[in-house]
Amino acid sequence: MITFAPLLVFLVIGFFAWLLFMLAVFALPIFAGVTVGLWAFHTGAGALGGIAVALVAGAVTFSIGQLALALVTWTWLRLFGHHLLRRTGDRRRLQR
Repeated sequence: MITFAPLLVFLVIGFFAWLLFMLAVFALPIFAGVTVGLWAFHTGAGALGGIAVALVAGAVTFSIGQLALALVTWTWLRLFGHHLLRRTGDRRRLQR
């Protein structure tokens, strides 16, 4: 049992790191979109205006994140970005 404990610790840390990075890729744009959409709704944009602003804010946040990963010059960070892009299914960017 004691021989499996270090392996289990590494697996759990790896799982939580994976979960954190997936949340950073997908949940951050959704959170930004919902927050900006609610702000727009409460300032008088209406329901359709709030939804439109939320969609634009979420798309811009996601695009900025993808652009930041594409333009990075450090090798270790580029490898990290390729890992994230491979996980999100963007195979075209990996072929370059």
